[in-house]
Amino acid sequence: MLNAASKRLFSLSSHFQPIFLISSANPRLAQSISLSCNDEFLDSFDALLQRCLALHQVRQLHSQLVLTAAHHSAFLAARLITVYARFGFVSDARKVFDAIPVEGLQHLLWNSIIRANVSHGYYDYAVELYIEMRKLGFLPDGFTLPLIIRACSYLGSSSLCRIVHCHALQMGFRNHLHVVNELVGMYGKLGRMEDACQLFEGMVVRSLVTWNTMVSGYSFNRDSLGASRIFKRMELEGLQPNSVTWTSLLSSHSRCGLYDETLELFKLMRTRGIEISAEALAVVLSICADMAEVNWGIEIHGYVIKGGYEDYLFVKNALIGTYGKHEHLRDAHKVFFDIKKKNLVSWNALISAYAESGLCEEAYAVFSQLEKSDAGNVIYLGLDEVYVILDELALQMATYHCFRSSTYGRLINANPTFKTPISANPTFKTSPQIRWASQATTTEEESKISIGPAGGGQSGERDKETGVVYYGPISTTIKKVKLLSLSTCCLSVSLGPVITFMTSPDMNVILKGAVASSVIFFSATTTAVLHWFVSPYIHKLRWQPGSDSFEVEMMSWLATYIPKTIKFSDIRPPETNRPFVTFKANGNFYFVDTEHCHNKALLARLTPQKVTHDSAFKNL
Repeated sequence: MLNAASKRLFSLSSHFQPIFLISSANPRLAQSISLSCNDEFLDSFDALLQRCLALHQVRQLHSQLVLTAAHHSAFLAARLITVYARFGFVSDARKVFDAIPVEGLQHLLWNSIIRANVSHGYYDYAVELYIEMRKLGFLPDGFTLPLIIRACSYLGSSSLCRIVHCHALQMGFRNHLHVVNELVGMYGKLGRMEDACQLFEGMVVRSLVTWNTMVSGYSFNRDSLGASRIFKRMELEGLQPNSVTWTSLLSSHSRCGLYDETLELFKLMRTRGIEISAEALAVVLSICADMAEVNWGIEIHGYVIKGGYEDYLFVKNALIGTYGKHEHLRDAHKVFFDIKKKNLVSWNALISAYAESGLCEEAYAVFSQLEKSDAGNVIYLGLDEVYVILDELALQMATYHCFRSSTYGRLINANPTFKTPISANPTFKTSPQIRWASQATTTEEESKISIGPAGGGQSGERDKETGVVYYGPISTTIKKVKLLSLSTCCLSVSLGPVITFMTSPDMNVILKGAVASSVIFFSATTTAVLHWFVSPYIHKLRWQPGSDSFEVEMMSWLATYIPKTIKFSDIRPPETNRPFVTFKANGNFYFVDTEHCHNKALLARLTPQKVTHDSAFKNL
């Protein structure tokens, strides 16, 4: 059917080929001619695109359009960009856009290519397109700005967000519903709910999306009280919360650890007849995994089957995690093998389930299946998280002696580096028996496993700390050098003048004072320089995945540790020539040794590279 339709398209395109040839030379003339005669061609092309089920069909149509010069049409090019993006081939969409001459560009094309990049996570490229669009004299419209605002919010750059907000105000979008909704969501993602509330209160018209965005913003920032307040206000103003609103409210309570309240809200949803979404079930399953009993998890599993939610992969993954946390491994195993298309989260959930239960052989067997399966080749780049679990598993195996030597060798060969700290996976919870055994016994195999740059007696202390994902490799050395410098400085200040005046009775008093002052100045200066040099050094970093902030331990003048909480939204590029600086936050510099920070997702958020966008925006 598609081949027959494409032949009809080719025959139609031959009639309109002169129009598209004119369009490359004189767009205005082509536009006036094509308005009256190419509707049939465009309708046929739209019908063909809707029937495309594979990439090769899209490329076949694209090649026919190129042969007939019809690809110069802005409308057809925008359609092609949209279809390529729908299949996930953004690079092909960019080629279509790049082939359009500058004089043929229109808002429709700009919006199509920006939407294609934003929808697939290419936020940097979307911002670059926006900058180029402005430089070429195209002002963004009500479709462009929401996309760029969304891109800036995901990039997490406050400066970019402020600039785009100013652009929206300058161009008269202060009361544009879709633009302001995106601005509210943007400030929510940045953790600036005060600004989001100010925008919300200033809106003349609010839609259901506006209210949902506010509830979602409070949920993202772990503010269950704020989410509940907006929810109640929404009902008081006569609006009926929908499934999205309820799911955001559930999420806000679960993220704050209010498990009983979350379950009560879920019961209330069912009582009121609210449509239960798959996302809501995933939220409830996440708290069932942390509850004392598995009964709620079993009940939700039944609801998943009856409600037809088994096709949602993230729901199945949540079920595996719930059963695994309660050591119902047979049920976890059954749910896992019922999944037709598994992703890395699915494999990680089952490996974690066996590892946390101390079943070392079974955990490694699942990992071996992952490597042998087709999924192992597709998601190979995401195996770092699996290796973290294997590090944990290897330590358990060494502690328990629950393995044969051949299994231990295979496990080491699976991850030859084994440099990931055990604390790099804060969600991994070993049982009390395992922790006791690891502290009571030190085996020969344990010494073969690298668990971080520091060694010896610190490992026991590190195992007790939760949430620590990074340790400064030379933290102990810095503390010792700093204590030595402080001691030397104190001795110089207190004993330097005494020794100088007592040991040289014939020396001039003024000269003695100068010598003593010089000694004190030199000692104090070296101590101050040392403190300045090592003051950005982060000694410990605590972070829970999904949190918008993290805690660091810095060292004070007196070599004592000072905890500081930093929000990711406050992180800026350092923009300094000072050595050993990774990022800047709240006016202070911080340094992380990237070679010893094994959490790549965290490291990416600590090393922003957005200076080019800021400077480019300033030139607009």
